[in-house]
Amino acid sequence: MNDVITPNMRLRAFFQKIGKKASDLSVELGRESSYFSKYLSSSEHIITKHEVLEFLSKYGLNVDWYIKGEGNMLDEIYCNEHLQPYYSLSAGMVRTRNEQLVEEKVATVLNYNIPERDKFVLLVEYINGFIK
Repeated sequence: MNDVITPNMRLRAFFQKIGKKASDLSVELGRESSYFSKYLSSSEHIITKHEVLEFLSKYGLNVDWYIKGEGNMLDEIYCNEHLQPYYSLSAGMVRTRNEQLVEEKVATVLNYNIPERDKFVLLVEYINGFIK
């Protein structure tokens, strides 16, 4: 992932990947909702507190990837426990369960024997319901 070269960029990409807001995770961690703001806005601030890194690793963050940019975004053990069989680390592709569900639904709807416009409407309704 060459486009996430600094820890703040990597943290932002991680939050996006897991579909969580930084403010929600801050509150879940027992901190102010703005706790992660300085880590997301500046490449000079890096999370070093063990309890915070451990908390994020429960969501799959590979700490080496976050700090050094080495390895995959999501920890291999986390992937084995939570995303199996929806990942392929060797291919560099990691998909969350939600991404897998959307992909399966799209494939199913595209095979329906109905007009393309109706397929589009069904997919929009599904995705809107899914992200609410």
